[in-house]
Amino acid sequence: MTRTPFDSRVLQLGTLDEFALLSAPNVPFAVLVATEAVSPSPRELALIEALACSSCREMCFAGPTSERLHDLADEVVERRGLLEIVTTWLTTETESEVAFYFVSVAGGTPPLLLAPVEHQPALASAVLGAARS
Repeated sequence: MTRTPFDSRVLQLGTLDEFALLSAPNVPFAVLVATEAVSPSPRELALIEALACSSCREMCFAGPTSERLHDLADEVVERRGLLEIVTTWLTTETESEVAFYFVSVAGGTPPLLLAPVEHQPALASAVLGAARS
């Protein structure tokens, strides 16, 4: 897992497994989850549940099947009455477009961005580049 400070914020890149081992941050944050799976994995479902119990401000899902994860996140957020959590999905955007949105807009630019996207090197590189620019 890597931590990259930028502006007055921090980007943390890693894997879903690495993020599953972390305790929930106590500062507002946004998270980017990239998926290509037709069905959500147990790790993705567990992450959504954990994020809903944290100081997460936006769950951003990217990839061709991300709308399904977004819908599941919405169900969790609505079931728990946590309507202050924003959920977005980006299915057709390029890696650089996803990265720009995540770094520049997601969660109202919170102090912490979590990106368990290292399994997709092009997206991880684009997110890191957006944070450094």
